Amino acid sequence: MWAQGAFLGLMLVSGATAMAQGIIHVTPQQPIYYGPNQFQTSIDINGDGVPDFTLFGPAPGTSVDNVVLAPLGDNSVIAIPEPPPDLGYLVAALNQGTSIGSSLDPILGAQWYNNQTDQFGYALIGAMATIDNQISVIGYFAGQPSAYAGFDLYYNGANHYGWLQIANPLPVVAGQVVDWAYESSANTPILAGAGVPEPGAAVQLVLGLAGVCWSGRNGHGNQRMPHQRRHAGSNDRRSGVLPGRPSSMTATPKAAMWARGAVLALMLALFTGSARAQGTIVYVVPQQPIYYGPVIDQSTDIDLNGDGVVDYTLISQFGETDLQPHGQNSMVVVPEPPPDYGSFVAPLVEGDVVNPTPSSLNPVFAWFDSSTDPFGYSLIAAMNTAGPLGYFFDGIHYVGLEFESGGNFYYGWMEIDSPSPDVAYGQVLGWAYETTPNTPIPAGAVPEPSTLSLLLISGAALWLVRNRLCQSER
Repeated sequence: MWAQGAFLGLMLVSGATAMAQGIIHVTPQQPIYYGPNQFQTSIDINGDGVPDFTLFGPAPGTSVDNVVLAPLGDNSVIAIPEPPPDLGYLVAALNQGTSIGSSLDPILGAQWYNNQTDQFGYALIGAMATIDNQISVIGYFAGQPSAYAGFDLYYNGANHYGWLQIANPLPVVAGQVVDWAYESSANTPILAGAGVPEPGAAVQLVLGLAGVCWSGRNGHGNQRMPHQRRHAGSNDRRSGVLPGRPSSMTATPKAAMWARGAVLALMLALFTGSARAQGTIVYVVPQQPIYYGPVIDQSTDIDLNGDGVVDYTLISQFGETDLQPHGQNSMVVVPEPPPDYGSFVAPLVEGDVVNPTPSSLNPVFAWFDSSTDPFGYSLIAAMNTAGPLGYFFDGIHYVGLEFESGGNFYYGWMEIDSPSPDVAYGQVLGWAYETTPNTPIPAGAVPEPSTLSLLLISGAALWLVRNRLCQSER
């Protein structure tokens, strides 16, 4: 029964997207990235095997870097015409909660755009060009961590309204189609962002199931079977967050067992991700996203251990991004061979052990600090006329770190997601370090979630002992 209940709980978590009636929500199996490089991606909104939109760049016959969205067939997208004398349309970037339907009155200057609206057959997501050593950007999505493109999907002879969520956090034309949703009911408006269940809904399910567990325990008293008493502790550990339970709510022993298993599975699924603490490793996710890209004069200071002292600075300047260590801190790099100067930050993969001798990972790896060369920083990624430079492209990589604190040295890693194969932009996802001095750490190592499991089991065991003691005193 526990296994069945746990299975139900996990189904509730994994199937949370089916919690909005009439709205179908889709997260693509493979990330859909875009940038100022030549690419083309077909998007099949409703999974019928027929492409509905094409995201591609650059547009034919254009001389600047751009990304466009082309509606296919009878489909449309909400767009805003470029002011004369320019021709063409820009895809409108909608805020969450904007109504998408046949009427576009709330969206200033917008109209439905299809492949017959003008001679191009596509609307611009964004374009950028270098003017006087400055990057000039056209479009509404640049600098938007989350914005929505509204669409009209025509199938089965009817209009179905929906949205595409686009994340383009940097002020350049490079980002990702995160997900989309559409109304399965014809001619029914949809709010941008609607159809994605909030985490609070899953928490409410946990609380509701915990209430069933509690009432089942109260409703059956001493008539529970031994195997039910053995697992009742997971219910009681949640009881403190259930004020105002109706005392008349009861459940059969079988239902209570299902609910208790579901509660445990939901608790593990919901809270294990944040339980990243075990042993001597500290894992940190920055409160504010740390993005980088080919923009001018943008820098972010990084304090690894939260002691108020800057350990590294991420510097984005025209066309490149560098990492600068401070004080006696170091990082693993690939030095440029003589007679060239400089170095590239080394791209560690998950499992590479950051240790005193980085050449043990690769013969060309070496430690770099602020006094290693005249520059005092190392290149993460760059773009120039010769093409992309550096190793941080096309996926997740790790930086090996050694930092000083209180006269001791600690090893750590920094995780960087650089999704594009040739655009120098990305995000620092987080970092971790050993709290024991001079102790190597594998790249990507985080505290194991088994700690939480042990806490849950221990709590259940304590409840069982307490319950049996109370039973023996009666």
